[in-house]
Amino acid sequence: MNVLLIVPGKKGFSTEGLQSLGIGMIAAVLIRAGHTVTVYDTTVSGESRSLEECLRQARPDMVGITVVTPLSGYVFDVLIPRLRQLCSARIVVGGPHPTACPDHALEAADVVVRGEGEETIVELCDHALDPEGVPGISHRRNGQNVHNPPRPFISDLDSLPFPARDAFPALSRYGGLPSLGNRTVGNISTSRGCYGLCKFCFNAVFGRKCRFRSAGNVIEEWDELVNKYGVDVVTISDDHFTSSPKRTGEICDMLVRKKLDRIPWTCSNGIRVETASLDMLKMMRRAGCCAVSFGIESGSDEALEMMGKKITMEKIRKAVNNARSAGINTLSGFFMLGTPWDTEKSMQDTIEFAKSLPLDFAQFAIATPYPGTEMYELVKNNMLDVPYSEYGTHEGMVYFETETLSGEMVKQYFSKAYRSFYFRPALALRHVKRIAQNPSLLSVYLRGVKSFIIS
Repeated sequence: MNVLLIVPGKKGFSTEGLQSLGIGMIAAVLIRAGHTVTVYDTTVSGESRSLEECLRQARPDMVGITVVTPLSGYVFDVLIPRLRQLCSARIVVGGPHPTACPDHALEAADVVVRGEGEETIVELCDHALDPEGVPGISHRRNGQNVHNPPRPFISDLDSLPFPARDAFPALSRYGGLPSLGNRTVGNISTSRGCYGLCKFCFNAVFGRKCRFRSAGNVIEEWDELVNKYGVDVVTISDDHFTSSPKRTGEICDMLVRKKLDRIPWTCSNGIRVETASLDMLKMMRRAGCCAVSFGIESGSDEALEMMGKKITMEKIRKAVNNARSAGINTLSGFFMLGTPWDTEKSMQDTIEFAKSLPLDFAQFAIATPYPGTEMYELVKNNMLDVPYSEYGTHEGMVYFETETLSGEMVKQYFSKAYRSFYFRPALALRHVKRIAQNPSLLSVYLRGVKSFIIS
């Protein structure tokens, strides 16, 4: 079967910069099963092929598209209708938004893959794209939406192939991570699932149980990224890289033994603060870790408890101080403003808490009620008229109001947070030194100033 996989993109969203591991994994299992796969990644700057040309070359029997909420409107209202005009292929969608909203996805697509897609997509193709009886599938039958039973999560992650990176444009054509400047970045997932109960997070794709690849399996792919694809930096996309200290230690030991520690690596998605012991962070630093992020969210213990974080400000402070003491070069914190559990005081407390921590970067986001989350259910009757295309911009968009917080107030604190955090002489001097050491970062800083401070 000929399969075309599409990674849709739009300027300013988080789908930019790195290869899609989700599409990479779907491509890999389909290739292993004997299918012919073409990847069309529209997030890559300067993609030379048009969609029409790609369809002519691929002659697909099936087109698969990964969909996040901010791009759902474009995919369902623009891309899929265009595909209908250009080809007769069956259109299958998967990813976070179709998993949360399969009925919405079926307004445009023929088939929805819910949750993990590797086993489901192979079985669907084995059934000649007939969705009947395939677990994890939603489809239409006689004008009605049918949601087949869910598929169990994959227990043995080592049984999966590595992402089909050769099906994508070269890694050097991706933008990488802004904080790293002009460097080729390879991303890797070493585990799936998240045991966290955060009410603002949707984790139905990979579930609440953590599943881990073995250290040897991880190192084999890591070695491929470094020695086959020539990356300058490796970034780990896990939600829980450090939640199994024994395995983390094994990975770090192997990185040193195989001399892969010469390539810096980051935990850019963040690590849980309750797992960030000083010994573990020192071990990670010795193995080449250069940057760690923490999902902090709030400077109010009461708000942290209500949003389901199950951590305290004391634990947060200890974790960040541990990372600084371990000698990790770059520390970042993720914060959220305007949640249903916030007050004006708690937002101010969050700003002050961020400033009190030894962080190099702070990313403040206005609480975004993604479909499928508990937070969405809490605020769905107080939503403002914001289209999905504006979700995830991180530039001051307010999506709902509460009895205690108006949209205008949240915007004011969002702007205040960035100015207050970054307009500190000591921190400003530190960043000037960073730019002097790596001039390619200058454009990144200027964009940040324009988007988050001047505006």
